[in-house]
Amino acid sequence: MSPKRSAVSSDSDAKVSEPDRTASSLRDPFGFLTEKKDGTLIRHVGPRLADASRRFLESDFYTSLTESRRLVEHRDVSVEFAGANGAVVLEPRRIPVVTYPYEWPFSLLKKAALLTLDIQIEAVDAGFTLRDGTAFNVLFEGVRPIFIDFGSFDVRAEGQPWVGYKQFCEHFLAPLALSARFKRPPNLFNSVGMDGYPLDAASSMMPVRSWLNWGLLWHLHLHGRSIRKSSIDGGRNLRVKAVSIRALKGLLTSLRSTVQSLKYPIEKGDWATYYSDNSYSDRAMSHKEELVDTWLAAGGKCELILDLGGNAGRFSAIASKYADNVVLVDSDHDSVELAAREFEQRGVTNIYTAVLDLTDPSAGRGWAGRERPGFRSRVKPQKALALALIHHLVISAGIPMERVAAHFREISPCLIIEFVPPGDPMVDLLSANKSGQHHDYTRAGFEQAFSDHFSLKTRQELADSGRVLYEFTDQG
Repeated sequence: MSPKRSAVSSDSDAKVSEPDRTASSLRDPFGFLTEKKDGTLIRHVGPRLADASRRFLESDFYTSLTESRRLVEHRDVSVEFAGANGAVVLEPRRIPVVTYPYEWPFSLLKKAALLTLDIQIEAVDAGFTLRDGTAFNVLFEGVRPIFIDFGSFDVRAEGQPWVGYKQFCEHFLAPLALSARFKRPPNLFNSVGMDGYPLDAASSMMPVRSWLNWGLLWHLHLHGRSIRKSSIDGGRNLRVKAVSIRALKGLLTSLRSTVQSLKYPIEKGDWATYYSDNSYSDRAMSHKEELVDTWLAAGGKCELILDLGGNAGRFSAIASKYADNVVLVDSDHDSVELAAREFEQRGVTNIYTAVLDLTDPSAGRGWAGRERPGFRSRVKPQKALALALIHHLVISAGIPMERVAAHFREISPCLIIEFVPPGDPMVDLLSANKSGQHHDYTRAGFEQAFSDHFSLKTRQELADSGRVLYEFTDQG
């Protein structure tokens, strides 16, 4: 379930180096995941952590985390694995949609950071600790974070510092601080590598006045400087000092306050206002909403709908009535951020949000390109929406209409798509920006290209706009 990079150094449990382990768990020397043919995940915790894992599983702390839905539930199935050789074998509840930290808008990355810190703070009180601080220990259910890595929990030894401190600051604090300071999407910073954003690099980019912020001074600037100094002297002067519970909790609460203080303001703070800046009349927008609702309702409920170029989520909200889960993707960070805030405020639980450029989507990353699978292999919808999007792909991004149609068919067998015709103010603006140097963009060309890959079910011109809504289905 989670790419694993242990923050502790110890002898590996050779017996858990099984060939069937998932690529996402290959780095963990103390445990691994396997996946059954039916998609069920099985977590194997090796002998090194087995006693600690049993203690955690039987603790009030585990019960508190799962009952509050901050940790995914695990069912002990050790008795079903007679050859486990002392290992603990668990079946975790599977999260239906996997998104990665470099696809999260600011507020979701911040939520994941706070969840991680809250769990670590409570773990100290309960006699446990997290072995690492990676952002990949967290997934989302809608816009609510949930911790997934059972194997990250260990019994805390007396005087032990948090070994995940550096990793947490690289995965969470640095990209959040840079994003807040420069008002740029956090994926510009946390997608640079597997190990997060280097603290010394982040420190060098922050303004001088940030050194006056106690939290950033301690956790980013001085922390980064100590890491750089240790690297220069080869770690010869690095000594791990015993840390009292009081001192450890002081560091963790200070770090939490620092993360909590980071803000990402959005100028367009109202959902309806965000949609007012377009070429639609109120009547056209209402007609479009009515058609999308009617067409989705007629098709019955499905497992997953993907809203391509979903903007601030207005149509994702409609789609959420007709699918177990909806995934909204858009390349504009602020619209996705606004959508995530809106869904949280409304209590929507089945819409996932991801910052994603369709012309350059998240590909497979990590070892052999398989530790973190690409977006296309993680999200497989039964239906997709592509509303007010086609002109951006063909005119702005320069993708030929035929290639767009072919790729959309690869994404989903069923599609509701809007064609925005030449003469529309937005199309004319995009064309002017390209000085007319773009691939052919006509309604006839659109219909031919998509009819080559789909069967046309229905089409309807939108009132007062000249735009046309199409419903395509699988040719088979």
